[in-house]
Amino acid sequence: MHIAFAASECVPFSKTGGLADVVGSLPQELARLGHKVTVYCPRYRLTKLDNPRQVIRSITVPFDDRYRFCSVLDGGVRNGVQFYFIDYPPFFDRDALYGTPLGDYHDNAERFALFCRAVLEATAWQTREVLDAANEVLAAPFTELRVDGGMTANELLMQFQADVLGVPVIRPKVTETTALGAAFAAGLAVGFWADEDELRERWALGRRWEPQMEARRREREYAQWKKAVTRSFDWVS
Repeated sequence: MHIAFAASECVPFSKTGGLADVVGSLPQELARLGHKVTVYCPRYRLTKLDNPRQVIRSITVPFDDRYRFCSVLDGGVRNGVQFYFIDYPPFFDRDALYGTPLGDYHDNAERFALFCRAVLEATAWQTREVLDAANEVLAAPFTELRVDGGMTANELLMQFQADVLGVPVIRPKVTETTALGAAFAAGLAVGFWADEDELRERWALGRRWEPQMEARRREREYAQWKKAVTRSFDWVS
């Protein structure tokens, strides 16, 4: 299973309270169990990184009537966990994480909305790379993407995923496919289900997203993504 954490703080990079301890330890334990784990955090002024490199030069995040542009840095792998950092100095290059002794920063809602949007877009572009690699060896390319899991609850991500892939994204009514599959397998084993055809009939469409991004823009932004990723090759010899 590939598990992604998006958190505002994480030991040893940043900390104000218990959240940082949880995000610093839980992903490592999941990695030891064999899961692929990725952690995304903001890059604060206090965040100490060894030779950070950009993997995404610019992500365009719309905010009301303006756009903001942030980048994604590779924080390396620690104890089997891959770390990435959202870099946007106007929001995160400050003396403290959330505020001063006088109170919270007035724009905290904007700061962490931008962080969340950047994480979602980075996830979608990584999925595009996986599908492109699969299409190179398949006799017929993907014409749709069927999704499941917790992140599919985010409808902004689902629409953006369809946009960057250029194919429809389909979410079933039951999104916990792993648990559902285990239940189906158990039912088949004891004869509760007649056969696999009966299971196929029980699949139901939850929602479908069609691509809305113009093809030229999609390929231009994907080219920028691949260029940024290529620059990260051979950092560790």
